[in-house]
Amino acid sequence: WQALLDDGLKLSRQLLDRYRVIPDWVRVQLNGDLALSNIVQAPGRSGFDAIRIPMYLHWAGQGSDIAQHHWQRMQRPASSGQQILVRASNQSVVYMTGQHAGYAAIGALVDPSTPRWPSATLAHDYYPAALQLLSRMAAAEGGLR
Repeated sequence: WQALLDDGLKLSRQLLDRYRVIPDWVRVQLNGDLALSNIVQAPGRSGFDAIRIPMYLHWAGQGSDIAQHHWQRMQRPASSGQQILVRASNQSVVYMTGQHAGYAAIGALVDPSTPRWPSATLAHDYYPAALQLLSRMAAAEGGLR
């Protein structure tokens, strides 16, 4: 299992170096090379699937450098709220503005420059609310940074 973990962390670092953020889906070629997967309509997209990566790395107690870099590159603070990166393809970048506590909770978990835990409200959508709950579980089980 350790070899699998080490390879996963190595691949994650390679993806960060190549694409600045980890795409939602990648294909590992038979020769070990990485390529953007065409399983989704927009190869190279990094959005709602990949936003969970920092949280899971923290929860596992592994790859804190990957978690921080991916999170910091995936979002940009804005006066109107937090902006989360959604790459429409490997060529273009779109930032979605949102003030959902679930997105900020991942930052609070893995990034020292992010303010501590945001408060939840009943107005949150399912996915950000689930991210906030999972981030709190990761903090409880894996410890805060």
